[in-house]
Amino acid sequence: MEKYDVRKFILFPILGISFIGFLVVLFSKFAGFWLTGYYTGERYSCLFCEYGTFIDIASIVIILLSILGQIIVVLNEILPKQLIKIDLSLVGLLFAIGTIIFSIVGLVGFGIVYSDYEWWPEAGFYASIITGVFNGLLFAVKFVSKFVKKN
Repeated sequence: MEKYDVRKFILFPILGISFIGFLVVLFSKFAGFWLTGYYTGERYSCLFCEYGTFIDIASIVIILLSILGQIIVVLNEILPKQLIKIDLSLVGLLFAIGTIIFSIVGLVGFGIVYSDYEWWPEAGFYASIITGVFNGLLFAVKFVSKFVKKN
């Protein structure tokens, strides 16, 4: 009976979650606020929106680069000819943790700038948090499984 490396199967959910998270963060709103006064209405922050602050736009760019790093780590392990021969599970885990940290930094920066208004997180924030948490857990399982004794 042919034995399969279970650690390789963990990579496909990471790739799928990363790809979906990358697209959602890239094309959706990160946070929003309710503008009061003469021009009353909802305003949003995203990569290409008018009301984005420097902190949250920089965080979105770093989040996208971090998710792209996770995709590169997974593709390096999936492809038959690996460019980097060592196990990059820890690097992927650090990219996932960075995704979570910069998601929170971006939202806090947005909240501080627009603290006079009613503000809320949007789909881009939630997608980056979900991507970071799920991929972080899967990279952690892959990293720890390296130390488990095989029968």
